[in-house]
Amino acid sequence: MGDDIEIQFRGGNPKKRYSGKMRIEDGLVTVTVPDGRSKSAQLGGSSPETMARLLLLDLEREKSE
Repeated sequence: MGDDIEIQFRGGNPKKRYSGKMRIEDGLVTVTVPDGRSKSAQLGGSSPETMARLLLLDLEREKSE
């Protein structure tokens, strides 16, 4: 694929929205958030969208630590 795809979802708090960009390339899903941080994971049993959502949530958790 190789193109950036905008992603966003709401977490447990309906007022909080998470957003970023997802890229699928060479068997990896990479998510980049607006402040430039990114995280990648190898595609496996989950859909790329599910993996991207988990990575995005992980990046947001790291930000708040």
